[in-house]
Amino acid sequence: MNTIIISGADAAYWPLLSGMLHSIEQGPRKEGIAVGILDLGLAPEHRDRLRSYGAIVVEPGWDYPVAHFSKPAPNAFQAMTARPHLPRHFPGYDMYIWLDADCWVQDPQAIALLASAASQKKFAIVPEVHRSYFTLSPYVQWLHDCYRRCYNENAANWLVYYPLLNCGVFAATGDAPQWAKWQEHLGRIIKRHDEFFFFAEQTALNGAIREGSSQRLCCPRTVTGCATGPCQGSIRKEISMSSLNRPTFRSASFIWLRLNPEYGLF
Repeated sequence: MNTIIISGADAAYWPLLSGMLHSIEQGPRKEGIAVGILDLGLAPEHRDRLRSYGAIVVEPGWDYPVAHFSKPAPNAFQAMTARPHLPRHFPGYDMYIWLDADCWVQDPQAIALLASAASQKKFAIVPEVHRSYFTLSPYVQWLHDCYRRCYNENAANWLVYYPLLNCGVFAATGDAPQWAKWQEHLGRIIKRHDEFFFFAEQTALNGAIREGSSQRLCCPRTVTGCATGPCQGSIRKEISMSSLNRPTFRSASFIWLRLNPEYGLF
């Protein structure tokens, strides 16, 4: 299967992006997996190094009109507007794997796990839920605020009860139906707001997946881990978030979900 791993960064995120690329050198890159980078403001020397590495470098621009924003959106927001359109920015691949620049691939089997899951249900992503998350109240309030801001109060009251699907790491086939739904949701959210919202694209993905009967495979929490606490669970098939240099590993089981809400979000 023709596969590409994609990330994005500006000059400030270059050290993190460089580390992430180094982490896939011994696994996916040896297997011939392509690499694509969204250039969100990289320095010329960064672009040269990426091209020498063999990466495809794309300046995405804006995939949605943003002239109506009261304040100019930062270039980094282009990563959010471009993410639902990855097959257009990097055409010709069967499998698209997104890794945030602040990821570190601890075990290359994590990439294989994501790709295998996506090949089964077109879209594979990891829910932010685990038995070790013992303080949920502030998190749930933040999540409710995201949904209310992007949709409405009723939608927020419904969506907040589902685990958040983190778009920092996911895999999808080029023909996955979730792309179009994600594009539609994000476009409508951006159109109705007069300023950029950092979490708009992740909120839109969750809304798009929860609405209707869109299927996907939720990967186990061993695939991703946050960098905000002590190590827990097994250290197998994980991609640890390295922005704070304190990886946490979670473990969970595969969960199949198919949701059929009775009403739309808009």
